[in-house]
Amino acid sequence: MKKIRVLQFTIAETKGGRTLYTLNNWKYINKEKFQFDFITFNKELDFEQQLLKEGCQVWHISCYPEDNREQFIKEFDAVLEHGYDIIHINTSYWRDTIVEERAKAKGIRKIIIHAHNMGTGTIQSEDKDNEMRKRHFEVRERLTEDLATDYWACSSEAAEWLYGDKISKNRIVLMKTAIDINNFDYDSIDRDKTRKDLGLEKRFVIGNVGKIVYQKNHEFLIHVFYEIRKTIPNAFLLIRGEGALKECIEKQIKELHLEDDVKIMGRTNSLGKIFSAMDLFLMPSRYEGFPAVLVEAQASGLPCIVSDSISKETRITSLVSYKPLILDKWVKETEEIYGQRRERKGMSFELKIAGYDIWNQIQKIENAYMENVK
Repeated sequence: MKKIRVLQFTIAETKGGRTLYTLNNWKYINKEKFQFDFITFNKELDFEQQLLKEGCQVWHISCYPEDNREQFIKEFDAVLEHGYDIIHINTSYWRDTIVEERAKAKGIRKIIIHAHNMGTGTIQSEDKDNEMRKRHFEVRERLTEDLATDYWACSSEAAEWLYGDKISKNRIVLMKTAIDINNFDYDSIDRDKTRKDLGLEKRFVIGNVGKIVYQKNHEFLIHVFYEIRKTIPNAFLLIRGEGALKECIEKQIKELHLEDDVKIMGRTNSLGKIFSAMDLFLMPSRYEGFPAVLVEAQASGLPCIVSDSISKETRITSLVSYKPLILDKWVKETEEIYGQRRERKGMSFELKIAGYDIWNQIQKIENAYMENVK
């Protein structure tokens, strides 16, 4: 049987939300029916060799279209010549529509645009964010429904951000940000071992997982933790992430004399164990689409305080509390959770019932890929 060939645009070295989503889909999809290849703007990927071993092709494009439009078109068109049935465009905001236009011109049968965020992604400053938001709305205003064949989104808010009123609501498909729930179910043995390994046996561990970039608002997180330490002396902040603003956050930690009470971890393959070791999850992001880490944290039975800019659709369980980015509100809620000391239990069953298990979602993706292609 001939496989359906899917070109994924794009993946990145950071293994952030969109990349992780794409790689998870490849991990679980039926490889007898589908073949994935990938485009990246990175010169190299530390996981590229594994993809090559699995039979994928990784195409490296040297420039963004806004930097050198002619060169981008030349390189992108060369990739499209390899005969793809589908291009799956994972994106956060509009900078251009050249990818969709070239794919259409080259006769790609299914062009999927997939909204993954409610903002401009990894922009590093408010000024740059405002500049890119202006560009986003300018491009969005020019959208027409024939730009693509399929329009997907991780949440209704992400759909509104990317498509506005330019794409009919009945054409937009919501694809849930699913996870392998078994990898994130709470485990008391993992909890005890991980806390011992990290020297956190007697600490109240507050956690955060995400790239250290403007969007994730780590500066606010550190300020919240500084205030929490005044009333919860055994509090400890565990951050798992890398990013462009890491040095700035490390400087802030040092200035507030929090070096002994904050740890920034790099990427780890044992994220489920890290969640089990935590007591509370904080996510003060300025904007999100539908963050997988919030699904993972709920699967692990963690109470979660998140910014009220995050989609309310992320409240799959009763563990999630939304707060405006006002310092004392986050401190008060944390103190209340600390005082409750409730019994911890995983929420994997509840998430499966709600449709957030990867095996449920991958079937929906496979069916969507095959529609009007086979």
